[in-house]
Amino acid sequence: MNGEGNRRVALGRRLPQEANVVRQTPAPSDCPTARTGINMGGIQARREVLFLAALFPTLIALSMARVTLVPGGRLEDGSSLISSDGSFKLGFFAPGKSKFRYLGIWYSQISDQTVVWVANRDSPLQDNTGVLSIPTNGSLFLSDSKGIIYWSTPMTRLAGPVAKLLDNANFVVAGAGEGGYAWQSFDHPTDSLLPGMKLWTDPRTGFARNAASWKSDDDPGTGDYTSFLDTNGDPQIFLLKGTKLVWRSGPWIGEGFSGIPEMWINVEFNSSFVSNADEAYYLFSRRSKSVLSRLVVQPKGVTEHRVWIESKGDWNVFWSGPGDRCDEFGYCGSFGGVEQFLNEVRFFIFS
Repeated sequence: MNGEGNRRVALGRRLPQEANVVRQTPAPSDCPTARTGINMGGIQARREVLFLAALFPTLIALSMARVTLVPGGRLEDGSSLISSDGSFKLGFFAPGKSKFRYLGIWYSQISDQTVVWVANRDSPLQDNTGVLSIPTNGSLFLSDSKGIIYWSTPMTRLAGPVAKLLDNANFVVAGAGEGGYAWQSFDHPTDSLLPGMKLWTDPRTGFARNAASWKSDDDPGTGDYTSFLDTNGDPQIFLLKGTKLVWRSGPWIGEGFSGIPEMWINVEFNSSFVSNADEAYYLFSRRSKSVLSRLVVQPKGVTEHRVWIESKGDWNVFWSGPGDRCDEFGYCGSFGGVEQFLNEVRFFIFS
């Protein structure tokens, strides 16, 4: 989906004065205008009308997008919130062939509608009458025309609560003029980890912020695969199918996880890892804002770090885990990875 952003369009621009003047000086007989009697000023005017007509759908879309939601306001299906820099949009969508509707966040300036967060992933709306609202207590409510609530957030004690979509795709509730957030979507990931988001665990309680796959490309409901930061022993990223360990990243070794060598050689991202008695988390950031990237748990059972390639109009996989069958936990035995490497060396030498 193409991003609409906060673009300014100059409407009603006056045409140059000379453009609408039909000169009285006789044109040479070999001039096309003289032979056909074409009014060039009229053509220019019609071009301007066609130009503005072509922009009309964009203007309508922009008029239906806003930056914040305040008490008394409603975000209805067909309208949206957009980040101040135009990078992300929050609105209603139906994934793939699904007939159900969801409230989600996606990139707004690329051709592919890539959804990075879903509010009601396990409680889909049955039709297009969904409405997001925020009362004076600062709680977000997603309901339909019958008043059925499909998703909500806790009440707050904020004075003048405001819901806003930030430039990093974090959907937040804050008080007018107050610091910090009473609620934020970054604390409740679905299948994606974006720059600045934390894959986080509290070692004292075991409480974790996990990323869980969609059920399928047509269903964003909680799927079979979960990625989380395990703090038993050396902290590392685990990928589970149900309760079965599928893949692990290996421990952190200064520049990245031992099982993800791509982290050590990249020039586009900064990775950070923190582990202490209070918390353990992993996050990454972009060195250039122009680089669009996300970590996503796929329904097929793979954790992928993807990067948008504008020239291809598609996502490229920077690294994935498991990268092959021997990356899967226990698939090739205790030394499966080493044995695979030796087999590749033997093939190279003796073939």
